[in-house]
Amino acid sequence: MDKPSNTVYYPCDQKPLHAARNHICRIFDIRQDDYLLFIDTDVIPQVDGLTKLLSHTGEFDIISGLYFEKHGCYGPVAYPDYTTGEDGHPIWHRLTKWDGATIPVKGVGMGFCLIRRKVIKKLEPPYFHWQLDPTEGAILPNESGYLNIGEDLYFCKKAIGAGFKIGLNTSCICAHVGDTPVVGPKS
Repeated sequence: MDKPSNTVYYPCDQKPLHAARNHICRIFDIRQDDYLLFIDTDVIPQVDGLTKLLSHTGEFDIISGLYFEKHGCYGPVAYPDYTTGEDGHPIWHRLTKWDGATIPVKGVGMGFCLIRRKVIKKLEPPYFHWQLDPTEGAILPNESGYLNIGEDLYFCKKAIGAGFKIGLNTSCICAHVGDTPVVGPKS
């Protein structure tokens, strides 16, 4: 992947994932770098993926490449909006169309996501939190009746609430490696 020469890597094998992301944010905050790029070990960006994300940092505080779930419906891990259900919980609406444009969204996965320094500086820790909780929102209820919000949507909801803009570059398509070979857009 093309990247600036002053790029610094922060590998982190902490589990669970939200703890690893929070740990990396703390390192990022101490170092005073301009941008934080999350690249999950199962996401493969395009060679020019980072360049594509960086080209939109004037418009968006958080910008993600487009990748797809590696199981279930194999849908995009991107949500243009959410509404509040009758029970008061957010219902995230999955992206259904994309045309190569960079668009505003309310939620993205963190698999290939660039975050400006000012986001981490303004938000209070924890930045990421995974929970199985009926008070925080979900995409779908699980078998126990609780609603699940991943650490990525928790972060996005918190960032939107603080006034930050989230973008999705739909021309920056990443592969997502899983139980099936590589998941990408259906042609």
